[in-house]
Amino acid sequence: MTSITLSPEMQALLDRIRHHHEPLNIDDLDPDLLQQAVEAVGKVCLADRPMPRIERNAATWFMAELAKTLRQYVGWDLAFELELLVRKWTGYGLPAGLSQELICACYSKLALPAPEAEHAQA
Repeated sequence: MTSITLSPEMQALLDRIRHHHEPLNIDDLDPDLLQQAVEAVGKVCLADRPMPRIERNAATWFMAELAKTLRQYVGWDLAFELELLVRKWTGYGLPAGLSQELICACYSKLALPAPEAEHAQA
């Protein structure tokens, strides 16, 4: 079994997820819309990257599972599942750096605090 080193950005994201339990704007989003949003962010990340078709297909399946994971979990559970997702898909042949980049990009673009959470803090 090979060891997978998480990037500093991924480690920081997982720490932020573990310690902040604010509601996210994706919690009430329709599953199909979330799937489309994750795919759109993923396509932007993969657009200029030369990669074999098999890796591109694995990245597409990875993004589908990422959307499902973002919808189902929060807090510590979400952080655990995201780390597990990286390890699982690395085992399937997707480069670990790519899966971590996709997670960080999707989370930073899609999982913003819900508007009512922002007003509660103000």
